[in-house]
Amino acid sequence: MKNSKKKISIIFLILFLISGISAQQKITMADGHLTFYVPDSDLIAIEKWDTQKIYIHKLEYTNDEPEDLHNLGFSPLLTEVLANDGYVIKEEHILEMIRNNDFSQSGTYSLEGNYYYDAYHKKVYHESFYDESYTKLFYDGVPIGESHYWTSTTKYRINSAPIANPFSCDIWLIVDNRIVNIGLWLNFSDLVLVPDIYPDLFRTDEKGDIYWKDEESRVEFYYRFMSDDYVNLPSKLRTLRETYDMVLETLTIID
Repeated sequence: MKNSKKKISIIFLILFLISGISAQQKITMADGHLTFYVPDSDLIAIEKWDTQKIYIHKLEYTNDEPEDLHNLGFSPLLTEVLANDGYVIKEEHILEMIRNNDFSQSGTYSLEGNYYYDAYHKKVYHESFYDESYTKLFYDGVPIGESHYWTSTTKYRINSAPIANPFSCDIWLIVDNRIVNIGLWLNFSDLVLVPDIYPDLFRTDEKGDIYWKDEESRVEFYYRFMSDDYVNLPSKLRTLRETYDMVLETLTIID
């Protein structure tokens, strides 16, 4: 991830050759300090939420609206940094926290909360999150954020239309004293089609309802999704993977 236009042009050329994607849409955030591209596809919605498409959800928290910084969805680590700074976003302090947080040791995401405390102060983890997908994101060698995927759990049948069957991704970044969230939300995913492709990952009950076979199978699907085997998946899931790759490859921060 670099600033130069030459670098971006090279990335686009690689994407043309490897994925066959012929057009992109540019997205700008953080008052022009952050840009990235997504595929120009009929399966992607940017301006208006469409539950049948991959919706590019954009959210920013700034120092202009400090009351929003009390958001309970933040990581306890981020909340602590904000509280210590009087709920003012001080980029250098958050970046230091991200750099020092080793998720494999802490079990805590840096920016988005992967758990909360119930009324008895018991730690409750978000079961829909794929901890296996947790990725610390770097820009010019500096850790500036994180990403992770989430989907329905083993409790819920995946052929439960019209109830959503999500398979989505959230990207969190610190840019220009802003907390930025880029969501790649696929609420009605193609998961209902996946049992025909990977029957080993699912079970069918006596009613004909389809569930993940177990948590290990749910995790195995994520690994297949992130492997070269993703090309075997239905169109929406393929496009989600290609969108995620393109966002990270084309991410540009402008000082």
